[in-house]
Amino acid sequence: MALSEMPPKTKPGARYEGTYIFMKSYVCPVCESKLSIPTVMTGKARMEKQDWDLRPVFTDIDTIKYDVIHCNNCGYAVLKRYFGVLAKPHKELLRKHIAENYKPIPEAMRIYTYDEALMRFKIALLNAEVRQAHDSEKALISLKIAWLCRGAKEEMGDPETFNRPVRIKYDKYDEMEEKYLKRAMELFMVARRSETPPIAGMNEIALDFLLASLCGHFGNTGDATRLVSGILQSKQSTNSQKNRAREMLERFKKQ
Repeated sequence: MALSEMPPKTKPGARYEGTYIFMKSYVCPVCESKLSIPTVMTGKARMEKQDWDLRPVFTDIDTIKYDVIHCNNCGYAVLKRYFGVLAKPHKELLRKHIAENYKPIPEAMRIYTYDEALMRFKIALLNAEVRQAHDSEKALISLKIAWLCRGAKEEMGDPETFNRPVRIKYDKYDEMEEKYLKRAMELFMVARRSETPPIAGMNEIALDFLLASLCGHFGNTGDATRLVSGILQSKQSTNSQKNRAREMLERFKKQ
């Protein structure tokens, strides 16, 4: 069995991932096929923490894997937050550039592996590019692809224990995470200048915190410090946000 076909690992004592999932019905706005999409039950999963770049980490399940609605008939795919009626010109673009050449991918089980989820997210990113979606939407997809790569690495365990083939796969996820984090940063920077908040569901403070984190990660401490200073000076920032911003500013000073 290939690594991409293996069911997700379950930690000792963890609940089965499927207990958080139900199948939700949709109708594809491009080809009108009836879809049944694995969906995380609202309020069922418990969030443990939030990573430095706002990635939510939940107990027993990576909810990000289930954020895409995908039609395996025509190739339409979109983040659930953007699912809805499509304008006629967008439908025509998707039919011409995706549906006409689309070859169905292997059907997944009710529970997605990381590779299965990544495949759907990449199709969603291609869809967003074809229908000329806002930069913020493409940025959010890119960010979540990076988050999925991180989740895949965490599921694999300690890289020091890997044999060569598994280590190569781990390094591939690592490289992909950095690639899509950088793309998310660049697209969010453009969106910040050209779009009106909320941007990808984030208000101005949340977006600036994310961008500061990404800029700092890639060594752009100038932009990162400027964004953090803006958070500290804003009357819209909460005390919690300002405290996190101060912690980040201290890290930048050390760098």
